[in-house]
Amino acid sequence: MKKRLIPFCMAALLALGACGGGAKKDAEGFPPAKTLVADSIAIEEVLQPSWGGIYGDYAVLVSRMTSKVVFRYRLPDWTFVDSSFSKGGGPDDLLYGFLQGTNNTDGTFWVSEPARQSLMQFGDKDGRLQKLRTVRNGTSHSVYFGQVFDNRILISEHKAEVEGTIDNVDTYQSSFTIGDSLSLVDSLLCYTKTSQRMWREDNMNYVTIVSYNPPQYKAWGDRLAVWYPDTRNMLVYRVGEDGKMNLEHTYGDTLSIDRVRSVDVSSIDWDNVSNPELIAATDEYLFLQTTVYSPSDGEDDSEEVLGNEIRVYDWQMNPVSKFELDKKEATTVWVDPQRRKMYAYNPRLDFEQVYVYEYEL
Repeated sequence: MKKRLIPFCMAALLALGACGGGAKKDAEGFPPAKTLVADSIAIEEVLQPSWGGIYGDYAVLVSRMTSKVVFRYRLPDWTFVDSSFSKGGGPDDLLYGFLQGTNNTDGTFWVSEPARQSLMQFGDKDGRLQKLRTVRNGTSHSVYFGQVFDNRILISEHKAEVEGTIDNVDTYQSSFTIGDSLSLVDSLLCYTKTSQRMWREDNMNYVTIVSYNPPQYKAWGDRLAVWYPDTRNMLVYRVGEDGKMNLEHTYGDTLSIDRVRSVDVSSIDWDNVSNPELIAATDEYLFLQTTVYSPSDGEDDSEEVLGNEIRVYDWQMNPVSKFELDKKEATTVWVDPQRRKMYAYNPRLDFEQVYVYEYEL
């Protein structure tokens, strides 16, 4: 379940920073962590991004707390470019956009609007950001977060629609061709266990949904990396031109649906257990972020950030490099492989500072 990013063993990870011994590698095969020191860039616009990403020469942010929805900044100095598309229900407005990942490098990006069952491509036209394409989603699968391949294929997850209290709600990884509308091509059962509880109280209906081992996706070229954080498995697929997802390799311990479904989700202390997050993929590397928090007492969400680490693997999950970020509280991190930079900000504050790191692999 994605709440906070806490590593495999907090005590062991903190101890790594104190270890000496020159080029001594850790148990996973990583060399000693390199500490990266950030430059700070002040941001003129004050907003609270819901999500963001790097698309060509731009950082794109989607904000639900402002009158404009989409904000762009030119990289690498984060020069403000424009804010576009008012929040609303008009034909040229955005109700609430979910930013998709993509393997594009031309600066275009995709946003889904589940409420209007549509998927939209945005990019520069006539010197300003415009909606280039709108694709109707006539399937029964709402698209929230996904990965777009070459503006032709979308891969996204969805959960089976159920009612009542259910211990095992199936999650699927599905691919669609992108034409005038989305067309379902392939669907695979995920190694995820989701429990749904529904109840009624004071004439109100309530629902809680808890997911164990939810997949995280990143695309590059024709490859799709799928990270299962609770079992720590990485699955690599080749995505064909027809949208079929072909499993190339599974890394980590033996993975099975029965193994995942046997987990007692209700017994897990989610306030103190979480896992690394897949934050970026490039032609050669996969980036996973681990954030160390002080133990939670369950009373509030004000835990101290003790460490903020990026681990880099190749696509065969061989360890390559490990970085410790000096701005530990800046836990939202985007990777810009074109410029070999990482950008980070503190999601607990207004979006007023971006920390820029240079890295070498």
